[in-house]
Amino acid sequence: MKYAFNLLFTCMLTLAMPATGSARVVSADVQRSGFDQLTITWSDDNPVDIYAGDHPGFPLQQAAVVLRDSPAGSYVIDHAGLARRYYILVDRRDHHQIEAAERLIPLEQGSNFRDIGGYAAAGGKHVRWGLIYRSGAQPLLTSADLDTVHNLGVAQLVDLRSNEERVIAPSRITNVPYAAVGYGLADLMRAAPGTPLRNGADIYRNFPVLLAPQLKIIFAHFLHETTPIVYNCSAGQDRTGFVTAVILGALGVPYDTIVADYH
Repeated sequence: MKYAFNLLFTCMLTLAMPATGSARVVSADVQRSGFDQLTITWSDDNPVDIYAGDHPGFPLQQAAVVLRDSPAGSYVIDHAGLARRYYILVDRRDHHQIEAAERLIPLEQGSNFRDIGGYAAAGGKHVRWGLIYRSGAQPLLTSADLDTVHNLGVAQLVDLRSNEERVIAPSRITNVPYAAVGYGLADLMRAAPGTPLRNGADIYRNFPVLLAPQLKIIFAHFLHETTPIVYNCSAGQDRTGFVTAVILGALGVPYDTIVADYH
């Protein structure tokens, strides 16, 4: 596992985007505050301009202007719709930029489908938006949900669930390459080798062994592809949370941020 962390940290540079200029726009966040409404909040000493685009890293010259010269720290976008949008906030004084997007993907019948981009990482960089998605299982996705996922450009689905879970509730995402590694529910409900099972923490201690083959698949995608990936378990919490912690840790995301993302 230590080797995997080092390899991922060394080679996944395409997943972290460089910071630009001195940090004035300290943070930015996009939350859905209504079915058709988004709220952008930010922290900056100076007024900002806000631009919107339909893909990560969009050039400002091709962007729609959302707001000019605002010191408010918060802005509500009405009639936002459900289409995936990305926002760049630009400090008016030093032109420092930060990109933000809605983390949770709004789905009609999806569970915990979210983007782990945007977090501050090692070397003053940030995890890229639109490349790494975590999710719960997808047996109930509607046609509209499948269109939403398709529009994310997902090119790989890695299912972290056991054999039984995958048979009972198969994913409805069927138009992308799918990978799973077989194991039984009994293997999931087992502590690390040589350790008696006492509580949920003991199950977590077995994850580095249980999920090593799946992590290998995910790391290989990161190292050789630049296309979006989604990985999931049943609820998108425990196994998915562990894998996300491994990825964010390898990219140098601070521990407190990793814990906050997990919660």
